[in-house]
Amino acid sequence: MARVRLAKKEDGLQPPQILEARERPPDHSVPDGPSMSRPIPRRVGRPVVVVSGCQKVYEGKTAALREVSMTVHAGEWVTIVGPSGSGKTTLLNIIGSLDQPSAGQVRVGGKDLARLDAADLADFRSRTVGFVFQRYYLIPYLSVEENVLLAQHFAGVDDPQAARTILRKLGLGHRLGHLPHQLSGGEQQRVCIARAVVNRPSVLLCDEPTGNLDGESSRKVFDAFRRLHARGTTIILVTHQEGYAAAGDRSIRLVDGRITDDGRSAPGRDGPASTP
Repeated sequence: MARVRLAKKEDGLQPPQILEARERPPDHSVPDGPSMSRPIPRRVGRPVVVVSGCQKVYEGKTAALREVSMTVHAGEWVTIVGPSGSGKTTLLNIIGSLDQPSAGQVRVGGKDLARLDAADLADFRSRTVGFVFQRYYLIPYLSVEENVLLAQHFAGVDDPQAARTILRKLGLGHRLGHLPHQLSGGEQQRVCIARAVVNRPSVLLCDEPTGNLDGESSRKVFDAFRRLHARGTTIILVTHQEGYAAAGDRSIRLVDGRITDDGRSAPGRDGPASTP
């Protein structure tokens, strides 16, 4: 089986800096204990994602986004809902620098994405944002642990214990040496969550993360997001399932590429029932 050799200090990469307590990023470790049935009230922090007048027009003059503006603060969970073709995934891809807007400005973590070169964008994707997609995109010949270590490798980090700890807290401690095809769909998606948060990104971007899962697996994955949110993780989640929108701090509705509703979730609306 192929093994992942992580970058070492002697390779010329500097170890991560130790941040002051006031600058410490959110704790993306998944806490032990029972899952929570509703978000814990918290004060959100500074703006971490600012989208201003964003437009996306494809060849043939098909407009996917029309003058979209939104702000997401540190520690906030924002759910983007809307019918198929409304521009949800396009907006998420632009925030994650997987696509570029035709007009407008996108700033993430204080960085204007339009001003970043290819190397800076690669660094941005490996450190600033974490991705969880509907499809898993796991490397089929790497084990569960190796798939997560690979994300560390690209960020120049060597901390296998952190990877194992996250996987264990996601209920995958007994699966560390398994290959992706030996896992259920829900287990594969939890590996993807571990891969997305292992480098402690500023924002977690989730595109229909439960779209391919059954009800029980969806609840387990959603519980993981709920726990991460309780620890301060900023989450932007795209879904067509209205029940999931209610569990975040705020839901944004897109219709025909425009924001039609940016209201707050009503108190006490918890989304899908959590698992015991």
